[in-house]
Amino acid sequence: MSSIWDAGRLITARQAAEFYGIRGRGSKFYCPFHHDGRTPNLSFKDRWFTCFACGAHGDSIEFVGRLFDLMPLDAARKISADFGLGLDDSKPDPDAAKAWKLKRAAEEARKEREKRAFDTLCRADRYINQITDEEPDEIASALLARIERWQPLLDLNELPEWAYVEVKILDGILARRTD
Repeated sequence: MSSIWDAGRLITARQAAEFYGIRGRGSKFYCPFHHDGRTPNLSFKDRWFTCFACGAHGDSIEFVGRLFDLMPLDAARKISADFGLGLDDSKPDPDAAKAWKLKRAAEEARKEREKRAFDTLCRADRYINQITDEEPDEIASALLARIERWQPLLDLNELPEWAYVEVKILDGILARRTD
């Protein structure tokens, strides 16, 4: 029999969101964890959710826990009951728990890396947008020379691996700013 902790593996965050009435437009949903209500910032990939506005992220257990203010075990129990999974409420295998924690830590690190990369892309975009009809300075010229490479990245939900090299270059260019 499966453990209660398998709820996060059996039910995706998106399935949980839709089950509990979270709505959106297209592939983006309105985040229930901050009160914007105008822009759908909640995105789902594989079994995970991420809000690009408030930074909330995790699996279905984390989603349900945040949504109903529950501890993880109670959130897993709620998922099991609401979805009719009939999962066993015993402790998980220690090796499985360790593997889950490692996977979660790797996902957290990836999300943090991606957030820092998007912050750099947005800083570059703001810098370019501040330029008026004046002669571009050295930094603006360097950014404009690379604009075809980095500006389309702003519209992506997830950065491709090659983009991190571009972000590192942009970070170096922006580091020359004096203000």
